[in-house]
Amino acid sequence: MKKIILDKIPGQIEPIEQELLLKYSSLSNLSLGYIVEIGCFFGKSTACLINGLLKNPSFNNQISIYVFDSFKTTVGKGFDQYVEAAAKKSNLTNALLYKDNMIDFRNIFSFFMAGHEHKTIHVQEVFLKELKPFIHPISLLFIDAPKSYYDLKYVLENFFIKLQKGSVIIFQDFFYHWSNGLIAAISLMFSFNKISFIETAASSLVVNLVEGFTEEDIISLDEKMKNKQEWNTYIDDIKNIFNLKTMDRYYQFFPRIITSQIQQTYEIDDKNNLSKYVKELFENSNFMNNQTVNDIFELILYKFKLPRE
Repeated sequence: MKKIILDKIPGQIEPIEQELLLKYSSLSNLSLGYIVEIGCFFGKSTACLINGLLKNPSFNNQISIYVFDSFKTTVGKGFDQYVEAAAKKSNLTNALLYKDNMIDFRNIFSFFMAGHEHKTIHVQEVFLKELKPFIHPISLLFIDAPKSYYDLKYVLENFFIKLQKGSVIIFQDFFYHWSNGLIAAISLMFSFNKISFIETAASSLVVNLVEGFTEEDIISLDEKMKNKQEWNTYIDDIKNIFNLKTMDRYYQFFPRIITSQIQQTYEIDDKNNLSKYVKELFENSNFMNNQTVNDIFELILYKFKLPRE
């Protein structure tokens, strides 16, 4: 099977994150289970996983990757503009399908994955809320779909009990200023001693599964997450994991944890703690860079409310 040329596929995943996926898919112990990807867009990240898989000594030329995506976006919600621009850049605009106020880009994904569907990857076209319990064990889980806890919950309920001890989980948008619920939930996973820190790359966080998740664990995590007033406390708890030595581009991405907390204080109308996080952000002059200013501007633009599909 041929390696896929990554440069031809549009996508937002950074080069360092591409290398991350190549590395972990090539090292993944396929005897533990399958590689699973939640959210793949046009397939750049999927191609990284495939290229790494082709180097994996435990790969036996059979389907080893399961991919889940709706391959659709709503017209007029913002992401549709990015889809159309990416399709145009690839000269694949004619492959987009418009129906019921939705844009379907499944054909573009298939175009870039030519020769690998039904061979190395199995693709399931499904919305997050329509996910069903995954029946196979998982060795590597790459999550690029949820930005909020309420979206992550679908993945938790349907995939996490199939993770094996030693499995690797990559949360692609952990360091993102809209990810307060995602960060809070992952912080709880650390406090439950379910995961351990491995590394970061751009906005991605990589963790190792220390102990398998049970249905009771997921219910317990959900009970704690129901109290949104505590989310910033959970996020405070996770901050000590990250520093200049453990993080990729610390001064660019660590401030996003704080800006996610600022967004959260607005969302729950927690004016008493707003000054705490604003002060934390502004006290370190290295945090106030162009990226942070752009993040704050976007928060203001959307009135501190999470933009949704």
